[in-house]
Amino acid sequence: MKVDLRVVKTHQAIRNALLNLLAERDYDDIAAQDIIATAQVNRATFYKYYSGKNAVAAAMIAEFKQDYAANLAERLAADNLPDFLQQSADALFKQHALLLALWKIQTPKLHLYDDMRAMLQTHFAAMLPETAPDDYRVKIMATLLLETVRHFFERRQAVPVARVLEEMAAVMRLVRAEAV
Repeated sequence: MKVDLRVVKTHQAIRNALLNLLAERDYDDIAAQDIIATAQVNRATFYKYYSGKNAVAAAMIAEFKQDYAANLAERLAADNLPDFLQQSADALFKQHALLLALWKIQTPKLHLYDDMRAMLQTHFAAMLPETAPDDYRVKIMATLLLETVRHFFERRQAVPVARVLEEMAAVMRLVRAEAV
């Protein structure tokens, strides 16, 4: 089946419109009409593909989560964790604007940041067979990883994994020294 480039461009315009609007205001302050106007598409065209702004956001989040899940699956087969983390961080950085925008969406059904943390917890639990996804170590690893990514992405910087690992080791040395 041949792909209609007009349809592809329409979807891209609608998605870019939502991203641009998220850069300016909160998700709750955006209406479908704002997306339609920003995307410069006909109202009927918008509703042909999406039932509203939540449907646009849900499609974008689902697409990202599918790619992210595939990346995590690759990690299970990787031999070198630091190298894999750097490759993953670099790949994510290419999408940092998208991630920062989608992380701003927090509704009862749409919550990419929380979904990514849950995916990481499941992933780390699989790496540590004696743990469950709600295990403390798994939770702290997932939270630490995501907060590190957010920290650098908010500054428009790629994550320097080797430096981050050194910083984490320094923090742990400090904690151990204080505990003694």
